[in-house]
Amino acid sequence: MPPLFQRRHTTGETQFSDCIIPDTTVEGRPSIYLFIFVNPLSGDQQGNDLIQLPVQQFRLRRRPQVKVEIHNILDTQDRQTGFEHILWIQNMIRQNQLPPLPTIDHGVNCHYHPQYKQQQKKIQGQCACFKTPTAMTRHIHVYSAGGDGTVMSVFDMLAQYKIDSNIFYFSCVPFGTGNDFSQVLGWGRTTKQTDILGSRLAHLESLLLERLDHGEAARLDIWQLIMTCHDSGYVRRAGIQKRHKKNNNDTTNSSSAWRSSVPSTDFDHYQRKSTNENPTSLERKMCSYVSIGVQGYVGSGFEQHRTSRRWANIWAYTIEGAKWLFYRKFPPITNFISQIVSYSPSIDENHNHDGDDGDSILLFFDGDNDFRAKNKKMHSTDSNTSASPSPPSPSPSLYSKSIPTITKQPIELVIQNIPHIWGRQIDLWGGAKSGLEIVQNRSGPTDATLWHPQRANDGHLELMAIGSMFSYIKKLANFRNHVSRVGQFGHPFKIEFKPPSPLSPSPPPPLSSSSSNEPKKFTNRYERDNIICIMCDGEFYEVKDPKEICLQRFDQIWTLGRSDENHQSRLVRDEMQYYQL
Repeated sequence: MPPLFQRRHTTGETQFSDCIIPDTTVEGRPSIYLFIFVNPLSGDQQGNDLIQLPVQQFRLRRRPQVKVEIHNILDTQDRQTGFEHILWIQNMIRQNQLPPLPTIDHGVNCHYHPQYKQQQKKIQGQCACFKTPTAMTRHIHVYSAGGDGTVMSVFDMLAQYKIDSNIFYFSCVPFGTGNDFSQVLGWGRTTKQTDILGSRLAHLESLLLERLDHGEAARLDIWQLIMTCHDSGYVRRAGIQKRHKKNNNDTTNSSSAWRSSVPSTDFDHYQRKSTNENPTSLERKMCSYVSIGVQGYVGSGFEQHRTSRRWANIWAYTIEGAKWLFYRKFPPITNFISQIVSYSPSIDENHNHDGDDGDSILLFFDGDNDFRAKNKKMHSTDSNTSASPSPPSPSPSLYSKSIPTITKQPIELVIQNIPHIWGRQIDLWGGAKSGLEIVQNRSGPTDATLWHPQRANDGHLELMAIGSMFSYIKKLANFRNHVSRVGQFGHPFKIEFKPPSPLSPSPPPPLSSSSSNEPKKFTNRYERDNIICIMCDGEFYEVKDPKEICLQRFDQIWTLGRSDENHQSRLVRDEMQYYQL
């Protein structure tokens, strides 16, 4: 029996009557709570308009059962308030203290979720006319308003507050630059209007109703990424040191300057680690893809020049890419990576991660290009030094014939969860027709006969390699028949790196015609100092003296992707094909 509200009113001078008003969708409590966590620094800083609204919570007139809350992900207190409210609603759901969700006449939600398939069969042909939008079948919605990095920042907070991933729908409002996550959900590369609010909040209302009315559920794997280096190195956000140093010079408002300088995805991490400028391990979540090599190097330089304007950021990224293309040289990833091994992860009561090493499932061969040996020779100032060059790398014939081996020297390794890359509607894995020659002795995860179509909910990661800048440009120019597909890895695995040189890095010799056999344009500080750069969901990291990168599936969430007569997102299409509807 729903709660009743009692109101007394007068008719005439002395007559009173009681009017009982039921707890309807208009007058009563909301049954759906929609939380929007905004990064006001993303893209063109459109999120500022949302967090500066004079109201923080409001109901939608056309969907009165939906209550909207807006919170600033960069503001510690506001962020905490939002996630604590989600936790409170979760407890209300478990105690069955929220109003019921909207249902169709037959009491069955008509969508493709497995728990409803049996009920759909019983009333097949009847429920089509009474379909309830999928978005209206869960009490909690969580939207990330920002770029790709903000997406995992919001999810990481949900995990920290131990919010059950089975009780909410997750979606996004794209404010960033690339926005691969938003595009694979079908919501576009950016918002349709520059003004997110519009006259009388018309644009905001349209955006929310679009997701509530046309959003369909699709599962998405969330992966755990743990980057570790040797004691002689560090793992840190690219550009964070320069921004921190710059803001330390601002004595008028140091605390606010520090907050604004740290991207939202790593604000808490760097707040906790501020006393340790060179941490040896960093843990984060991933849902889109990871790039080791090209995108990491370009993005690392770009972070030094990031601005508050989206198009200025695109231009800065283009300039940095041109520097690498025409002036520097991308080092092969085989100079750094040794092998990929399977392992059995374990998590103790303090959530510390450890695991037992398994078998080698992929080896990396770097040919004669042992850059550490060359560096030792270049940096050595005494011909009689006791440090001898590293032994030459073994030839492919010395590797075990039973272990798959990469024998080429690619410049980038892409680890992909969603079928989307480079901020564009590109399906590299699915569109490839050749390129298997990059791996010899294929077996296990690298055996192409064991692969299945790529999906973001199958518990697998697809690994691809980019062989050269020429190959990179061809793929950007829509020549993608040849893709060096490495393998489809479905169990926890880790990428192990070669040990660093025992010699400490020293400045390169002065530029002269006889100082080195290599041109100056082929040297850079990353290769010289043994620094690998990594891009993870739009965020860039530098790892000096890398040791390993561990990957395992952390969770699986339900997202809301576009599905209507005009467009069906890739995630929704894959989900429906999985259930063979």
